[in-house]
Amino acid sequence: MESPVAVGQPNRGQAAPKPPKSFAILEAVYVPGSPLTNFQIGGSAKRIPGGGNLNIEVHYTPNGKAVSDQTRIGFVLAKQAPQRRFVTLAPKSLANVRKPIPAGAANWETRGELEFGQDVQLVWLMPHMHLRGKDMTFSLVNAKGETETILRANFNFDWQLGYQLEYPIRVRKGTRLVVVAHHDNSANNPFNPDPGKEVSWGNLTSQEMVLPWFGVVVDKNADPEKILAVRQNGCGSNGPSLLPIPGNGPALPFPIPTSKIGKK
Repeated sequence: MESPVAVGQPNRGQAAPKPPKSFAILEAVYVPGSPLTNFQIGGSAKRIPGGGNLNIEVHYTPNGKAVSDQTRIGFVLAKQAPQRRFVTLAPKSLANVRKPIPAGAANWETRGELEFGQDVQLVWLMPHMHLRGKDMTFSLVNAKGETETILRANFNFDWQLGYQLEYPIRVRKGTRLVVVAHHDNSANNPFNPDPGKEVSWGNLTSQEMVLPWFGVVVDKNADPEKILAVRQNGCGSNGPSLLPIPGNGPALPFPIPTSKIGKK
């Protein structure tokens, strides 16, 4: 079961803005084994607009039995008005739906990249796949073409961990976030229900996903829909090469401790 939570726009008689085509903005997400997420990093908080709708999406897998479920959501309100905003970004699957995972493939690779449209502080990462998920690596590529791997995580469907960084990483506008994931569709994967079957991409647990969720801290007045400016598809074993990126953007409008990776 996975449960993304997002906030809708207030209904004041006007048409709601169109959602981004390549990513969603989530307020929270729960998957099996996931720990609590700290939204107070650097004095930040989530912004829940008044008058809006809280949309909850829950994915279930049938098991042949009638069951009931009760979903509960709790809030911790900020005692003071925060100057920074925690934004959870959920890029759409990086997988190429026209390239299913072949039967028996032990290390099927998917590559994709995102480009930041503004300066941010990267604070949290969470890989999401399904039963054949094997590992996912997140790397940053700066304007000079220098690459820093910030997370290389093995994946377990029963324990889908979110990773809060020890120190926020300053990410400049134009920096690329490159994601490389592997799936194991072989008999060596004890979670694989059918290694003799090719696997398509989709929401069902029997299908597969490549979702690199991550959290950033931005100024409270920043537009979340402009955080990711470009997303290039890089799907399957022979994805396209990475494209050049523009130079660094201006400095962040607020101070916050950064790791060595972010001080380049």
